[in-house]
Amino acid sequence: MRKKVIKQIDDFIFKQLDAFKESPAKAKIDETMNSLSEQQLKIVSQAGSYLLILVPIFVMLAFFISNSMLKSTIETKASILEEIQFFIAKKNEVERVGSRIISPHQVLNRNDLNQRLNRLAQRKSISPSNISVASFEPLEQSGNISKSEAMITVKLLTSANLSDLIIGLLQAEKVKIEEIVLKRDTTKSLISGTIKITHYGKVAK
Repeated sequence: MRKKVIKQIDDFIFKQLDAFKESPAKAKIDETMNSLSEQQLKIVSQAGSYLLILVPIFVMLAFFISNSMLKSTIETKASILEEIQFFIAKKNEVERVGSRIISPHQVLNRNDLNQRLNRLAQRKSISPSNISVASFEPLEQSGNISKSEAMITVKLLTSANLSDLIIGLLQAEKVKIEEIVLKRDTTKSLISGTIKITHYGKVAK
């Protein structure tokens, strides 16, 4: 490819020289040259020789600089594209991981959490009256992620009910369980106590 470009440049230069030889300007130069002394002709001849050597060098140098700048631009664009692709890949990875630990909805207040617990209890065949929110505290919001802490009171649940409730909280609500304090009624084999949770949810736009 490079040889082809160099040949095109050489052909262009020689064509221009041939055109110049046939031009009126060349005749005027010849006339002027004939009027010069031998010493002056020698100086002009040397200057012409230097020009014939230097002009192609300058042309090639300009071509080399232009080519280097173009290559640098291409490399810069390729680097930017690579960074964009890396960012997109990391963003997708974060979203995949986030979907396992961040709930798709935001819990706004105590009443909101109570409603979600009631729906979860009904799906697990647990009486909603046996589950309630003892306390709720919204915490700092980071970007589009909300954070809150709550204390859930459970009473008179069977072991199966409690297990279903905890699994539902982890899977459906994506909560993080911070602490569990339970008491078992040995006569009825029922469990009561508290569950402290932290909830992360996406803020609705």
